[in-house]
Amino acid sequence: MSDFSPLSIFKSQAKQHGRQHDMKLSAAQESLARQAGFEEYHELVVVAQRTPTDARLMLAAFGVRDFKDAIHEDDVFSELDQELEQALSRAMAETNTSQFSISDSKVESAAYNEATGALTLGISIPYERQQDPERVYYGRAFFLQAVTELIRRDGKWSLGKDGFFHHQ
Repeated sequence: MSDFSPLSIFKSQAKQHGRQHDMKLSAAQESLARQAGFEEYHELVVVAQRTPTDARLMLAAFGVRDFKDAIHEDDVFSELDQELEQALSRAMAETNTSQFSISDSKVESAAYNEATGALTLGISIPYERQQDPERVYYGRAFFLQAVTELIRRDGKWSLGKDGFFHHQ
């Protein structure tokens, strides 16, 4: 089992919970398992081994029921918006407009690597601005297929060190 498996993350959270509340590890594990919707810690362990994407386990370990939802957690979306603005600044300058924003993005795929703790998301991103009526011949939108890597550390999701990769 890797350090980034749902069960390992849960165990780490239980250790921290036990220290914070002056509890034995077994009591912390039982308490957090019940909070997550399991009858007992043993059930959580069995589910983690058989169905590591069980919604209760996902919520307890990763804060989301589905990895595709991680993009909307913590400050990830605003981090992604900043990365896009920086990466597309030259292209945006050619449109002779500013204040672009992400609209109606859709996460197409999600793959979690238990060995590294990295979540790779494939995203369709419309990055657009209102059309300037004085410049109707200038572009106002970029439609991107991108891959971004997220990591979860200390209970929070954030963009990985490489930000995002633009496909098209």
